Amino acid sequence: MAEMTAEAIQQITKEMKQYNTPSLNDKLYLHFKGWKSIEPCLKEYTGVKALWLEGNGLDALQNLDEMKELRCLYAQQNCLTDLSGLEGNLILDSLNVANNSIRTISHISHLTALHTLQVANNRLCGVEDIEHLRECPSIGVLDLQNNKLEDPACLEVLAAMPVLRVLQIQGNPLTRKIKHYRKTVIARCQELTYLDDRPVFEDERRTTRAWAEAGAAHKAEEEGGAVTAVMLAEALADWSFQMDKAHAAEKAERLLIKEEKEEKDRRNREAFQNMLYDSRMKRIAHVLANVRLFEGLPDECLMELAARCASNPVHTNQVVGFAKEEVCLASGATVEGLYLVCKGKVQFSRQGKACYDGATLHAGQYFGENSICTTGDTTAAADVVAKDYSELYLLTKDDVLDVADAHEGAIDILQGNRGSALRVQWYECRPFRAYELLHSTNSFIVERDGQGKRSQPGEEEAGGSVPGEKYPIEWYGKNELAKSVPESAEDEEEINPYGRTGDLLKDEYKDQWERVQENKRQALAEAGVTEAEFIANADAERKKAQPLASTCGIGGGDDDDLPPLEDVVVGDVEAGMPPLEDVRVGEEEGGGVPPLEDADPREGQGVNGAAPSPKFYQSTDEQIIADVVKGGNAVECVEEGFTDVNSLD
Repeated sequence: MAEMTAEAIQQITKEMKQYNTPSLNDKLYLHFKGWKSIEPCLKEYTGVKALWLEGNGLDALQNLDEMKELRCLYAQQNCLTDLSGLEGNLILDSLNVANNSIRTISHISHLTALHTLQVANNRLCGVEDIEHLRECPSIGVLDLQNNKLEDPACLEVLAAMPVLRVLQIQGNPLTRKIKHYRKTVIARCQELTYLDDRPVFEDERRTTRAWAEAGAAHKAEEEGGAVTAVMLAEALADWSFQMDKAHAAEKAERLLIKEEKEEKDRRNREAFQNMLYDSRMKRIAHVLANVRLFEGLPDECLMELAARCASNPVHTNQVVGFAKEEVCLASGATVEGLYLVCKGKVQFSRQGKACYDGATLHAGQYFGENSICTTGDTTAAADVVAKDYSELYLLTKDDVLDVADAHEGAIDILQGNRGSALRVQWYECRPFRAYELLHSTNSFIVERDGQGKRSQPGEEEAGGSVPGEKYPIEWYGKNELAKSVPESAEDEEEINPYGRTGDLLKDEYKDQWERVQENKRQALAEAGVTEAEFIANADAERKKAQPLASTCGIGGGDDDDLPPLEDVVVGDVEAGMPPLEDVRVGEEEGGGVPPLEDADPREGQGVNGAAPSPKFYQSTDEQIIADVVKGGNAVECVEEGFTDVNSLD
């Protein structure tokens, strides 16, 4: 095509699947057509915003006055000699006239919206050829590379452009004539973010500014005021630039930048650690609120306890927790308080073998809380081993008493909860995911009313009481709702501890009872003693030792008013956690949970003094257990729920 015609343009729009009506097109692709001039037929395309005229033989920009909406004009690789003909395109934003024959930049000062100007590979030579750029304050991106600019004074024109941020000037002779080219250009064009082939970062800008101010400081002293771009140019031109001072100032600025970055990184790390600490503290507080010992404590007291726990990791490394198969708490070590698993999972083992039926504690579960309730030290009967990368945090006995002393009435609440905490119900030890309380008609089977009693969804609410919180069945083990099954087969049909009936539960209770009896027989056979001898030995051990693992053992002689507990096997207690195989309570009728009003506390000194809080420990563990069984049937001590560590999985 040698000449631009309306038919040719319409054919192009048809091929590009554009509109047949010229004014509806906002893009026009007329590149590489070999046209020598822009004809008046182009005036019909009044709605064009982007026009491609690349690779033609155009010698002038003309007949574009009607394109009032033109934003982008691509006219590179033509034969243009100047930039006239754009008087009607007042909102032009980007102009590309690279690879032409332009000798002078002119006729664009009226383009107040012009932001990008590309004039690379043209015939610009001196300062006068680019002087017109002083009248174009809106240009922020300027490409002058591969021209013939030789005079270093061209830098004065570029420095006068207030918003110039991207400058490409490489390929011109002046880059070899300007001393310290890159530093000088950055120092004089202070808004640059990109120079030639790489960006200008803030660190480079600061070091360059320090270099320039120190090297030309004598000029500022002579004329008064701060160092300007003109002073820098004069100092470099008359060889008075003090290079030694400039390099020293640049080095000092680099050290300052390094210190600032290190300080910023330190603050970021602290902020991140504080964020993790706050999150961990809130999760721990949610768990502590459901621990039997801390029931009824005010929120501020629980948050302070959670803060103490969150800041006391069991792992010695503050950054990395326990690796897989690493021992978190060794057998025989002192159980210092409540251990909470915040991440991962742990398992109990003896001599490298899992015990307690392979019971596993997941994130959000805990063990060892009974050690807080005892006057003496409690030792772990098994190793606590990490089965995955795990993080454990410890709430010590001293921390509990410190916080309790600081809050009025907290000691009284702990004293009142102490007895019930010694026979803690393990349905309270739940993983973090359990606290979301996502209701489901299939998974929620148990309700707790406001008094802490549990009822089944199928039961009618007596007196129209408001239903309590619902917990999913996975929080409770498969045996938690089951009491021990009597040996008498006649009583088997009467088993209905919580109003549940059905063959499934009966089979479950039967299997549980048979397994307990078999374990008891095997244990007695291995020990080579009779059941009476075993009970006598256990009773003697109970009198010698204070730990809860001994005081919660088998009960007593025929002269107590305790019920028969033939189905109870006393074993080691893992940091206050009774395993299912080791502890069973016999079925017996009786009253409800015995009251603990007899735990009336007396005034005592807190742990901050010489005595370790005698007010909290005014009653011994034996006295509390004796008061409990004296007030009612021992079976009623677990009326609110029974489970084993298997329910924690």
